[in-house]
Amino acid sequence: MNWKDLLKGSIEYNYMVADKLMAEVDDSALGWKPAGGTNWMTTGQLLLHITSACGASIKGFVTGDWGCPEGMDPNNMPADAML
Repeated sequence: MNWKDLLKGSIEYNYMVADKLMAEVDDSALGWKPAGGTNWMTTGQLLLHITSACGASIKGFVTGDWGCPEGMDPNNMPADAML
């Protein structure tokens, strides 16, 4: 098996698992978030984050385009600017 096949199989499997997990969330639970602590996402916000944020890292890994603003070089950025 080559790297491409291994990565493709892993991605397909993980997307299938995530899809089945997200299908278990009832619409009435989308507004839920933990009562304790601070700065929690609601279930709906977390699902949106999972579906929109995860693809950017895969795109960066595959194409080398990490979506940095023009003129910004991550190699020259302080750690706090990358957060």
